[in-house]
Amino acid sequence: MKLSNKLNPKQQTSLVSTLTAHYGDDGLARIIESAKQVSGITKEASDTAAFAKRLQTEQMYRWLENRETPEDVFDLLKLNKAGYKIFDKPEVNSWMKYVDTYNKKYPRKKMSMFYELKVRFDEETLVNMLIKARSVPSTEAIAVRVQAEQTQRWLTNGKSPEDVFKLLKLNSAKQKDTLLENPLFVSWVKYTDDFNERYPRHPDLAISTMLKHFSSDTLTKMVVDASKSPSSESIAKRLDTELLLNWNKNGDAPGTVFTLLKLNKLFDSPLLPTWQKYIAYFREKNPRQRVNELSILRKHFSDATLSKMLLEAEKIPSTKALASDLLDDLVIRWMASETVPTKVYSWLRVEGTAENSVARGLYDSYLKFYKQHVPDVAT
Repeated sequence: MKLSNKLNPKQQTSLVSTLTAHYGDDGLARIIESAKQVSGITKEASDTAAFAKRLQTEQMYRWLENRETPEDVFDLLKLNKAGYKIFDKPEVNSWMKYVDTYNKKYPRKKMSMFYELKVRFDEETLVNMLIKARSVPSTEAIAVRVQAEQTQRWLTNGKSPEDVFKLLKLNSAKQKDTLLENPLFVSWVKYTDDFNERYPRHPDLAISTMLKHFSSDTLTKMVVDASKSPSSESIAKRLDTELLLNWNKNGDAPGTVFTLLKLNKLFDSPLLPTWQKYIAYFREKNPRQRVNELSILRKHFSDATLSKMLLEAEKIPSTKALASDLLDDLVIRWMASETVPTKVYSWLRVEGTAENSVARGLYDSYLKFYKQHVPDVAT
């Protein structure tokens, strides 16, 4: 080829031209992309990858010399015939590179990859294509870029975070176990922030949208589980705060949240700490409203059931302090209502317990108080 070019300087033929004539633009691009992926520490592997990159540069400049637009190259690479499987084609990466090359050459005629795809696919189809492409290493980069352009368009058009949440299929029940670790979810949270900044009159908490698709107990458990993983700890902390803010904003008292979190098995539930945090938050934000944990619990459990739960929880290090405080509070309530000792004895299940047991100690204290303050009533 070099000899031919030397003998015919006015009709020089490049290697790219020759290969294109033989394989076509799409075939050559496919070969180049494949060669670029060759890895290894050998000189041959290194030379192959380097040659492929050089050949791709020549292919880009050949298209530029022929004044091909990104739309033209899209067709030359036959991506227009790939349908929704476009991201399965390695040539799509060559097209992305050409869009960058073209935009650098013609900054006043910049072309958008998203625009080119938008006119060929409806919104939902394109979203699904990008979600799939983002999960594949070879097409992740282009998927992320197109999604970024798509997100900006949504923002400009004022598409609500909830609409985007559903478009990205983040509301799927299958998502709940890994949702907070999903890169798409993290991107959506950022979109929510950008949306709120752009449209401050209609602020929309991320958690508010999520609560339309997941129950409070399910979502809270998702947040608690995510807080245990370093990769999702930060986003979980934010959502935990938003949960408290959202409940208070909606006027949900701690008693209501107790029901929302389905704390029937109080001390066995991983959501108990969240409820306790909300009580503290509610007290801080509503100082005039008196809130007592025991009062809430007595609305959901009989004194007999509650006593049993508290005595069992008092034996566990992680719940000992809370259970002990609640037991003391419960005994004080019985004192205030002058409950007969026989009931207290039964509720605390004193029968058969050791002399130094917590239940017996509480009962003895109660009995002593009762005899001092209600002397004329039989015990």
